Amino acid sequence: MVVPLLFIAIIGHSEVTEDPIVPAFELGLATPAVIVFHGYEGRTDFEDLKARDLALFGYVAFAVDIYGFEGNETYNLSTASDLLSKRTTTLRRRILAAWELLKGLSFVDDQKVAVLYLSMLVLI
Repeated sequence: MVVPLLFIAIIGHSEVTEDPIVPAFELGLATPAVIVFHGYEGRTDFEDLKARDLALFGYVAFAVDIYGFEGNETYNLSTASDLLSKRTTTLRRRILAAWELLKGLSFVDDQKVAVLYLSMLVLI
């Protein structure tokens, strides 16, 4: 089973002001969200760190592995090529599933969902 990486804004203290950082959803507010999609090589530490950084800024950040390799960093051109050839079917379904999952979370503002993507998704 593939487990997508989901970061939610961390409760803590600001390094700048020492004021507490409280996620919007803790205050009963819907939070803007960002889906982080990977490039050809699959989800790596780079995407995970980008999602973590976005969460530190108060976004719900969702790093998705649309290949299903559970974070395997092995470059797999054949899998990427196969998905790209099916970008209107298989790849599209996986992207929309990530979108719908994130929008369906009670603490996400479904009108404020952005996408951060690398290389391959430009083709969609």
